[in-house]
Amino acid sequence: MSGVMRRIPCPHCKRPTHVRKTSQITATCREVTCHCTNEKCGCVFVAEITPVRILSPSAIPDPGIFIPLSRHVDVDRVTDDLFKDVKRV
Repeated sequence: MSGVMRRIPCPHCKRPTHVRKTSQITATCREVTCHCTNEKCGCVFVAEITPVRILSPSAIPDPGIFIPLSRHVDVDRVTDDLFKDVKRV
């Protein structure tokens, strides 16, 4: 996406929407209220944003959060990276 924020398209007319409100539902789920920019459409809807899989693991993971790793992630390398400081002690 190279720094450009993508907009959520209207499910009916496919035009971009403006996010007018966000609400944190759970630690990993957020609801966003979207308003269609097409005056003739006028659709207002709520969407959920939830992480589905991790592509690059966090360097400071929250132990209370579980989001599955993508299949392409090398689990052995990630485990080694996470525990490299512990192994040195």
